[in-house]
Amino acid sequence: MENKKLDKTSVAFGLIAAAIHLSAYFIYNRQMFLGNTRPNAATWGLLLTISTMNCVSYFFMNRDWGKIVLPATSTLATFITFGYAVTGGKFSGFGNYDIVAGAISLIAAGAWWYFQKDGLANLILQIAVTASFVPTFIGTWNNPTNESCLPWFFWTSAYIFLLASVLRRRKSWMDFIYPSNCLVLHATVGLLALR
Repeated sequence: MENKKLDKTSVAFGLIAAAIHLSAYFIYNRQMFLGNTRPNAATWGLLLTISTMNCVSYFFMNRDWGKIVLPATSTLATFITFGYAVTGGKFSGFGNYDIVAGAISLIAAGAWWYFQKDGLANLILQIAVTASFVPTFIGTWNNPTNESCLPWFFWTSAYIFLLASVLRRRKSWMDFIYPSNCLVLHATVGLLALR
């Protein structure tokens, strides 16, 4: 279902998703700005790298502005959070799952360069995204008060709107993988935080 004509509804869903996503980052980052937590600059640097690669590969995979607004917004918000982590956070180095996520990201970059397949890179990156969530899953499972469920459910709803945009202008089943993966990951943290 490839339609080169701009679908205003798809773009509207993308813009709504981006606005919700930014709201979630505002809520999430507020605790950092209030000094309640000190983010690890190493982890946020890795997340910025993964987010950037995810955004670029997803764009080149489908070349659809309605679908790219959320990943671009996510990358921008991650950049801002990383900037704060560098200036006001700490540098604790990489944890085991950070190393796994980083290695998978390097594999995705290598596969992208070698095979010149945007979709393949994006699929591999979803494994890196999942690995990057494992410490949050473990921390929230062990102590649900580590996370507030509100931003996580905001992020979940943002990915629902992105999926609505994808449904309007899907080119391939692969278009669903990134938003579906992120929807499940964010919802899982939100649900763990409710326990």
